[in-house]
Amino acid sequence: MPESDIHSALIQSIVVWIETNTSFQESMAILVDGQFGRDCLPPNIGGSVPDVFASSAFANFALIGEAKTASDIETRHTRTQLSAYLAFLSNFESSLLVLAVPWYCTNQIRSLVRAIQRTTGTEQVGVHVLEQLPG
Repeated sequence: MPESDIHSALIQSIVVWIETNTSFQESMAILVDGQFGRDCLPPNIGGSVPDVFASSAFANFALIGEAKTASDIETRHTRTQLSAYLAFLSNFESSLLVLAVPWYCTNQIRSLVRAIQRTTGTEQVGVHVLEQLPG
């Protein structure tokens, strides 16, 4: 499967997870990069646009979903992106960073995020890594 197809499948996994595992569906807006055109893009956060952004003003909740292929995890861009996303999410009463990576990269992304959280002081932000995804 080409890398762009893998990335798209990972993004779709995030959307499905949000729809089935969060408790704010009725009051939450979910924006997916590239899904509905330029008018409905997720917001630019620290110079990057996340793959998925969901929020509920009613619940003071925000969620960022980011999909990474195996070749994209250990890059400076990813570190900068995740640092910005975690800093943004730390401003909410309740927040979550949802990451989708191929199944064999889950430990790698968990380790990277823990290191970034320690460095940025964002340990209070919830992180969920989706399991058993293709890659």
